[in-house]
Amino acid sequence: MTMRPAPDNPIAAVRKRSRILDRLIDENGRVARWPKRRPQRLLILEYLAHHFEAGDRMSEVAVNELLNRYTPSMARRSCVAG
Repeated sequence: MTMRPAPDNPIAAVRKRSRILDRLIDENGRVARWPKRRPQRLLILEYLAHHFEAGDRMSEVAVNELLNRYTPSMARRSCVAG
């Protein structure tokens, strides 16, 4: 992954990310639809990563239970398939 330069207006960048998440996440915090565009998928994966504790070891069952709360099954396939 290449590093992008810092945006000229970081507030505008945050607002853009927020608008994208508003379209992709429903009112219950679940992923309403899995995006086709890679940058949007990465944004969703970042959103999902915030639901895990850093350094926490989890069983596959526990990971699946957590992901089931927030994502459709296509998200899990995307995480495995790359």
